[in-house]
Amino acid sequence: MPVEFLSDVHLERYGRFQGDPTPLQLAEYFLLTPRDHNAMEDLRHPHTRLGFALQLCTLRFLSTFLLDPTDVPALVLRTLCEQLGLPDAKSLPRYLERRPTALQHQLVIRSHLGYHAFEGLELLKFLRWLHARVRLDDERPIALFDRCTEYLSTRHVLLPGASVLARVIVKFRDHAAKHLYLILERRLTEEQKTALEAHLTLSEGSHRTPYERLRFPPSTTSHIGMNAALERILAIRAVGVRDVNLSDIPEVRQAALSRHAEKTNAGILARLARPRRLATLLCYLQQLEKSATFEL
Repeated sequence: MPVEFLSDVHLERYGRFQGDPTPLQLAEYFLLTPRDHNAMEDLRHPHTRLGFALQLCTLRFLSTFLLDPTDVPALVLRTLCEQLGLPDAKSLPRYLERRPTALQHQLVIRSHLGYHAFEGLELLKFLRWLHARVRLDDERPIALFDRCTEYLSTRHVLLPGASVLARVIVKFRDHAAKHLYLILERRLTEEQKTALEAHLTLSEGSHRTPYERLRFPPSTTSHIGMNAALERILAIRAVGVRDVNLSDIPEVRQAALSRHAEKTNAGILARLARPRRLATLLCYLQQLEKSATFEL
């Protein structure tokens, strides 16, 4: 499943610190509460207390744990050392000597902060939310990726791997698009389908398809141009799809299909899968008639 929409910048920033937290972020995410201190009261060694505090604040800030819990900005270390009464973080490398300890701390911290794994009921809720979103909107994958991370963080769900989340987004966007194409295709009669597809076919002796002739309005405002504009509107209406009801289809989805047609030539449209081709032409011609009437 392709996830190429994730840029190197996104991959680099996902679930990681990006420099020092701001003073506001330090106060919101890295200030240990009395309840946090209570969660650490059985930890005897400075390195285990500091390591635990690092993982706790990291989860609160990033909604995930780091592979190396100590890979944090120096400012974060100083802030936590001050709160724990430690002179410095020199003992921290010892925290990595026993990986099971760090993993056990993660389980305790998840329970302490109320975080859930990306599975079970929380995964189901997320997939339902994503399904509804992709059917109603046409967000770019990268924007939707950011929306998903925000949703998961807000609901205290551990962020999955970037590629895992990206593959889910691609799959659901593709499924929603194909579902929409089929819905629109089924609203067309066979006569309407034939008329739409005929607009992508070159007639004998012509250098342009009907679709390409209709794309652009007349270039003059003279009476000749006015007559040409009227003929253009009549030609659009002659396709016979103006009365196909699209009132229940989100306008952003219609607009996305129409924009695609505007930027695509007849040859590329003709090579699309038939449901997508018909859905695109349907939305485009309905939008084209509205814009052509407005221009007149």
